[in-house]
Amino acid sequence: MPNWKKIALSGSNPEFSSLNVDNSVSAGSITGSLLSTNGVISSSAQLEGFVSQSGNFVANETIIATGTNSITSSNILALDTTNNYLGINQSNPEVILHMSGDGAQTAQIRMEQYNDSSDAPDIRTRKARGTSASPAKNNAGDFIYRQNSERYNGSAYTTVGQFAVDSTGSADRFRLTLTVSEDGNTIDAAANQFMIDGNNGGAIKFNNSYYFPTSDGNANEVLTTDGSGTLTFSNPIPSGTVSSSAQIASDISGSFTASSASIATDIASLVSDSGSFSTRVTAIEGFSSSIESSIYSYTGSFTGDGSSLTGIDVGEVTLKTDNFTSVTSKQVTHTFGTKDVNVTVYDSNDTLIIPASVTTTDTNTVDITFDTATTGRVVITKGGHIVTGSIQIASSSTVSDTFTAQTSYTASHTFGTSDVFVQVYDNTDSLIIPQKIKILTTGSIGLDFDTATTGKVIIGKSGHIVSGSAEVSTVSYDNVTSKPTLISSSAQIATDISGSFTATSASIASDIANISTDFGSITNNPFTASGTQITASGHIIPSANDTYDLGSTTKQWRDLFLSSGSLYIDGTKIVSSDATTLTFTTDTGQSIKLLETGADDIILQTDSGNIELKGTVEILTGKKITDSAGTKILFGDSIGITGSIDLTGTVDGIDLQAFSSSVATGLASSTADYTQLTNVPSGIISGAAQLPSGTVSGSSQITITESQISDLSHYANSDVLTYINTLGVVSGSVASDWDSVSSKPAGIVSSSAQITALTSYTETFTSQTAVTASHSLGTKNVTVSVYGSDDYMFFPTSIKTHDDNNVYVQFNSSRSGRIIITK
Repeated sequence: MPNWKKIALSGSNPEFSSLNVDNSVSAGSITGSLLSTNGVISSSAQLEGFVSQSGNFVANETIIATGTNSITSSNILALDTTNNYLGINQSNPEVILHMSGDGAQTAQIRMEQYNDSSDAPDIRTRKARGTSASPAKNNAGDFIYRQNSERYNGSAYTTVGQFAVDSTGSADRFRLTLTVSEDGNTIDAAANQFMIDGNNGGAIKFNNSYYFPTSDGNANEVLTTDGSGTLTFSNPIPSGTVSSSAQIASDISGSFTASSASIATDIASLVSDSGSFSTRVTAIEGFSSSIESSIYSYTGSFTGDGSSLTGIDVGEVTLKTDNFTSVTSKQVTHTFGTKDVNVTVYDSNDTLIIPASVTTTDTNTVDITFDTATTGRVVITKGGHIVTGSIQIASSSTVSDTFTAQTSYTASHTFGTSDVFVQVYDNTDSLIIPQKIKILTTGSIGLDFDTATTGKVIIGKSGHIVSGSAEVSTVSYDNVTSKPTLISSSAQIATDISGSFTATSASIASDIANISTDFGSITNNPFTASGTQITASGHIIPSANDTYDLGSTTKQWRDLFLSSGSLYIDGTKIVSSDATTLTFTTDTGQSIKLLETGADDIILQTDSGNIELKGTVEILTGKKITDSAGTKILFGDSIGITGSIDLTGTVDGIDLQAFSSSVATGLASSTADYTQLTNVPSGIISGAAQLPSGTVSGSSQITITESQISDLSHYANSDVLTYINTLGVVSGSVASDWDSVSSKPAGIVSSSAQITALTSYTETFTSQTAVTASHSLGTKNVTVSVYGSDDYMFFPTSIKTHDDNNVYVQFNSSRSGRIIITK
């Protein structure tokens, strides 16, 4: 049969009711059924196994299945076949493995391994010269590994941190370095901050400046530097120093007999010859004058109130300042040995700023971060310092208090003033700003927080040193000028003393040998040690009131055993006992509260005795007395009630409300008078006729005349005082204060105010938008705190240390209060 070669149909939707073909059909779309004679598709069932495309494919992307018969293009994995680059979430990878993520935690690498051995996942890199097919050994100075951290600075990515392993001057020696950028834009691996140097025995090098020793020193040795980057362990005591009396005994040879006899003769002559004594006193006075006109430096210590000391130059040992330039983080090291410090930060315009975070990392380090690169200075202070000189004084004007999970907290101090500065840290030692800080009294401050907070508060007051001891730093004896003839070493003693010291040195050596360092052998020691137990034979009393603790939250005593003595809290006897009774006592105005904050019970229980309540029992409105079984409460005796009873229910089955109504109805319908009563007991008075003559039955029967009133004696205050004085009673008191004391010695410090005035300044202001406080402290390194007229601390718009003696403070609205400036 002849066939058509081609069929062309016109129209937008041509149709065939049926079409038989021998080879194939070409059409934009075909609907209906296809009849096959030579293997042509005749139904949709013959399309199984084929897939359909969803969207257009993108170069480098991989094809993934999106359904049973559908696929699409995806950049979850993209392969650049030209450069052999692989991308994850990156259609155009720029390196061999290129990952991208938009959002938090979208570009993490995690490796998991589960096995019952010590093996663990590892990241391993290899470096060789040559090719992968033919590797070659590295050369000296080759980079072995680099891990770079880059950040976007607003226009480009810059490397700001680097972890590196490199070969050194030898191809077989390597070093590990850590380097961070100091300007945020550049990094110099050669100027690293930390290095483990395999070319120097594995020694650790800091700031590319100095090495730590690779082995430990001897006991009591310290690290010293040669000034050229080398640290070594050495003995801090110079040669020739006399360290004990035993050294004198062993060093000095010869006899001291003749010299001791000569000394005895001189002493006898001094005592017997008053004229000679006068001459010596005059000589001593002249020597004293020469001392006063010269400057000497001594090592040692002084203890006392210092009232007779003059001309002392004392230095700031509780102030640390450090500058920084264009940084986002700054670490400052101080030597105060405590986290309880005050940190204030100023920018390059001398304006007080609040950093992103302030953390007291340890007792000698503070770390500060900024939101942007910042230039300025940081001032770190610790309370209790004197203005000038070199004497280190223990802090006596800083109070630290901790709090746990509090939304409001009251901290107490003993400074007796509201002019204090306050800083608050959380439990990570980071500086925080509470919702509110308020001066409650001259001895307490209040804190409010938005949420329950744990941390500590530091309250400080400038100056405030009343008495104590001062330790002068060590000065080399060789640097002292105009020295009198003194003994400077044991060798000089051996040379200067003539004769033999054999007998005396032997005696000293014997005495020293008999000195015991055993704890139990100490004279007048009230404690006896035996194994792990220490027994006291006297009272244990702290040296200061309300200062020291017995144990801590992390170091607790296990058991406390007390006899029939008492337990005092805050000066009040709280718990006492005898053979039969344990008594809890409160002071006047105090109450006892047993507080259970959860849903547990408070149980008062006795095995066979009674629980006695010797006072009025008050139950909170809405609360009930219930039986533990929920049935009924048993009372052992009769119940007496003053007041009314409001009942719901019955009493022994009787509805009292219905019964009362019935009784009232019955009484209302009955009448009676006194004459109708029977069995009236005798003696009852029923009328005035039964009263005996002379009985007062009303106020009109009581009279008093004016002459009787005049007979009464009235005594004035003077009459009473005269009579008391005739009996020898002291009617007054003698009062005296420091200002009334005469002939006081000069130089005595009588109160902390004499020191505080030198290191603190308070400026009050009323309805101001800007205040200039002139403090005359002579430095920009000051701490500034501002309080409103309601004693709440607030932060002004700006604080600027304009110069060494003036601080500018601005407010966003008219304010009243005070400014406290401390140094």
